[in-house]
Amino acid sequence: MDSYRKHKVEGTDQPVPRPIDPDRVRNQPPRILSYFWCDTSEAVAERTFDLVGDAPVETVFLIAFIGGQPENAVARHVQTVCTRLAPILAAGRPTKAEG
Repeated sequence: MDSYRKHKVEGTDQPVPRPIDPDRVRNQPPRILSYFWCDTSEAVAERTFDLVGDAPVETVFLIAFIGGQPENAVARHVQTVCTRLAPILAAGRPTKAEG
């Protein structure tokens, strides 16, 4: 997160933001910063459905890693997206009657 925040201000007159306090971030809700979204597959699907609304969306792009992340963690993220999140998104938002 620190490298993204540093590059966000690169080339501007804005100062480099202070480093993130990992303990503070761990105690926040799953949404990290305004552009990172980390949560369960079910919660990410629900948020995606909220953002998409009734639009005829056919494709969603996801980033499975952050720079410097270990390869085994990236592989787990990709596996989770493919085996848990994708099926939820493909099924669509359940109607009220479906629960």
